[in-house]
Amino acid sequence: VCARSINLEKASESLKGNMAAFLKNVCLGLEDLQYVFMISSHELFITLLKDKERKLLVDQMRKRSPRVNLCIKPVTSFYDIPASASVNIGQLEHQLILSVDPWRIRQILIELHGMTSDRQFWTVSNKWEVPSVFSGVILGIKDNLTKDLVYILMAKGLHCSSVKDFSHAKQLFAACLELVTEFSPKLRQVMLNEMLLLDIHTHEAGTGQSGERPPSDLISRVRGYLEMRLPGKTVSQGQISEIQYSNN
Repeated sequence: VCARSINLEKASESLKGNMAAFLKNVCLGLEDLQYVFMISSHELFITLLKDKERKLLVDQMRKRSPRVNLCIKPVTSFYDIPASASVNIGQLEHQLILSVDPWRIRQILIELHGMTSDRQFWTVSNKWEVPSVFSGVILGIKDNLTKDLVYILMAKGLHCSSVKDFSHAKQLFAACLELVTEFSPKLRQVMLNEMLLLDIHTHEAGTGQSGERPPSDLISRVRGYLEMRLPGKTVSQGQISEIQYSNN
């Protein structure tokens, strides 16, 4: 009903804000978290509410629900959304392959792991590729849900970057960085490096084509990376201006 009552392309920001507030109030008024999951998975909900708002809503539901054990999973609040057994695993796997929205990917994996405990969903698509130097660390993660989530976020981010879909790549990398910061300094540094490389590519594909100087923040980050990789050596402005970066 909500989706039919609003045209997102023509609606004013005020109307969008009212609809977002209404959806949040509906979720907060529900006792069954499975219905909250259904609403928060809807395209309208994802479009109208920012990622921080969705996280805050889930945190509020966690604190209110006596059924959620806050100690079950060590990483982020998203694990505490219960699964709906009525959804077909094959359909969810198909959605997992297609989605590039980090929040939706989390929700799908939560749902899948709630339905079966003996599957590794990072293997669903043979197109999900992560460099072996990183995959060994990721596949060593003991929690299967965390392992799937980190691997898929990174693989999708790398793919989006390779096809110059920099906007989605940045969202995926940012979500992965937030996740691994909780438990792996090594993977955190990997994601910081990938986000630096992504920002370089974004500049080169945009204003860099016209010869515009990179923003000072990007230059500073490149300098910091090069000095980290070349300890004891002074990095020249010429090296930085080339903005050449490698993971190797």
